[in-house]
Amino acid sequence: MSEITIDLAERWRRARRAALTATVAPRSTIEGDEELLARALQEDRKGALRRVFDNSLRLGTSFARYHDHELSLEELPALLPQLGAPCLSCRYRPCETEPALFLEQSRCDAATLGAGACDWWKEAIEGLVLGVTGGIFYTRHASAGHGGGVCVGVLYIDPESPLRFGPIPEVMREALEGVRRTARTFHSSLDVEFLGMNEGVLFYRIRRRGCDETPLNAQSLVERGIHRRFPGVVLREVSERSVLGADGAN
Repeated sequence: MSEITIDLAERWRRARRAALTATVAPRSTIEGDEELLARALQEDRKGALRRVFDNSLRLGTSFARYHDHELSLEELPALLPQLGAPCLSCRYRPCETEPALFLEQSRCDAATLGAGACDWWKEAIEGLVLGVTGGIFYTRHASAGHGGGVCVGVLYIDPESPLRFGPIPEVMREALEGVRRTARTFHSSLDVEFLGMNEGVLFYRIRRRGCDETPLNAQSLVERGIHRRFPGVVLREVSERSVLGADGAN
C-alpha cells in the first residue's frame, strides 16, 4: 500500500469520526467508532448521514485537487479496497452495457450493526467517490443490513444511467403493470414508470401527457394499489429531474 493511499485512508477515517462527533458528543476519548455510530444513528440519523457524506465529499475533492488528478473508473478497484471500508473489500465486476462496475459480496461486518450502519457507509462511500473522481456515482442495489442475501453496489458515470436503480423482481412486474393500467383508467393523461428497487425501496415516477396538471390524488392512487398487492414494500416517488446518487432521492 502506497503512502498516498495510507494517508487517504487515515484522513477518511478522521473525516468519518468528525461527522460522528459533530452529531453526538463522545463519552470518552477512547469511545470507539462503532459505539459512536450507534448513538449518532439513534439520536440524529439524518444529520449523521448528511455530515458523513459532506465530510467525505470535501476530503475526496481536496485529495483530487492536491494531486491534480481525478481518479478514473478503472483506477477505483485498486484504491477503494485499501481504504478500510467494509463495503469496499469485495469483488469488482465490469458492466457489459456501459462504463460501470458492480461491487458484490455475500455480506460485510457493517451489516451486523443493522440497516443504519449500511446507510452510513453508503453515504460515506458515495461522497468520497464523487469527490476523488469529480463525477462518478455510487449507489446500492442491495445490502445485508436491509434484508438482502447479498450486498450489491454500483459505480457508474452517466447520471441518468438505469443502473442507479436495481432490478424489479419478476414476481412484482405483472402486478405493477396492473397498477399502471388502473392509474390510466382514472386519469387518462397519466403514466406511471417503475424505475427499479434499491435495498427494498421501489422507486417510481408519475408522468403526465399534454398540459394537464397532475391530479392531486395520483400519488395516493398509485401507492394504495401497490400496497394492496405488496404491503411491505417501501415506496418513493421521484421527480422528473436527474436522480443523482445511490438512493435516487437525495
